[in-house]
Amino acid sequence: MFVIVVLGLAQFGVIWAGHARNEWLFLFFAFLSGFGGGAFYPMFAALTPDYFGENYNATNYGLVYSGKLVSGLFGGGLGSMVVDAWGYDGAYALAGGISMVAACIALMLRQPGHREHGRRRPSSPVTGRAVVGGRS
Repeated sequence: MFVIVVLGLAQFGVIWAGHARNEWLFLFFAFLSGFGGGAFYPMFAALTPDYFGENYNATNYGLVYSGKLVSGLFGGGLGSMVVDAWGYDGAYALAGGISMVAACIALMLRQPGHREHGRRRPSSPVTGRAVVGGRS
């Protein structure tokens, strides 16, 4: 979550540095933006089996990592549409806002089958879903 917050704040920093016409601050916040945007991709490999188990790890990792594929296919076009409609300030503010929302959503992320309100919920080794009443 920390990395997502860094990404979001760096987007607002880019706007501020641009308005201040400070090249060094702009480069600093652009660096932080790149760090925040790229740093969480390597974490996917470690977090995927932690959250979804070792079974079908390659399939689960492929599904998780496919978000980068989707953003690569559609992100450039959508980004240019946002810049055209709202300008660069609007585009960076939108990116920063989305990052902050993602960070808040990440706070709610819980590992399936682990303690929830003080008790452990068993999960099926095949589906990973919680077992209720002996059935999944």
